[in-house]
Amino acid sequence: MANLIGARKCIFVKDEKGLYTDDPKKNPQVEFIPEVGAKTLMERDLEDLIIERPCLEILQNSEVLNEIQIINGLEEGNITLALKGERVGTIIYKE
Repeated sequence: MANLIGARKCIFVKDEKGLYTDDPKKNPQVEFIPEVGAKTLMERDLEDLIIERPCLEILQNSEVLNEIQIINGLEEGNITLALKGERVGTIIYKE
């Protein structure tokens, strides 16, 4: 939707801090990924992603959308920080 309306940035509000190497609810040994390129993320082919793979393809091929930020909406203040441009959660950027 962000791509269709010409937005440069999209904020996904989820119930997790952001992107991990696996599902943190199932595997406590996961690694948090604070920032990653969409192409790199698709190439890593992680089994469990908090974001749908077509969203990564849309980001990578978009002429306007530059990044998707995934934040935890359950943590107080995260939405405000993200709207102010702060680097909270995970940033997935177009490569």
